[in-house]
Amino acid sequence: MAGDHKERLAELAGRMAKLLLHHILIPVGLGAKHCSLSHKWAALLHCFRILSCGWEMVAQLFQIIINVTSDFGVEAQLQEVPSVDPNAVLPYWDERAKLQGDSSEEFGGEMAFALQYDAPRVDLRGAVRIIGEEHNLHTIQEHVFGKMPGFKAWYGRAKEVAKLLGHKFYQKFVIQ
Repeated sequence: MAGDHKERLAELAGRMAKLLLHHILIPVGLGAKHCSLSHKWAALLHCFRILSCGWEMVAQLFQIIINVTSDFGVEAQLQEVPSVDPNAVLPYWDERAKLQGDSSEEFGGEMAFALQYDAPRVDLRGAVRIIGEEHNLHTIQEHVFGKMPGFKAWYGRAKEVAKLLGHKFYQKFVIQ
């Protein structure tokens, strides 16, 4: 009976693995002093909008995201941002503004409908927070190795040597 249970769990885990997707976002540059939650939220929206064909698709993608991995910085609060109108956050992507500049004769009656269109509101309230792997390693280092006598002093000196060896002046000597 226990063997059947383990086989069934393995089968279900295999099925889930085929359904899950790990997506790494495109790089986004945020300037100094522009790394608040609102800036990171706008950058996230911008990344997803570049990858999709419209705000409807972004809203659908946000609804199926089950996990946002972060380092528990300000971006760990992305799930707490209330639903927003993406056109208000990123007016550049607002199709209505683009249509208003075009001639109405070109679009006929369709333009009036397009100008009434509102983008779906987007949020990440359904996603869970997962701490990033680098922070798991940092925690292990602090709580496991940090208890070893002399580790902190050794680690501090090892970091200094690594910085010294990594410096451009010394790189040519180390490589040779």
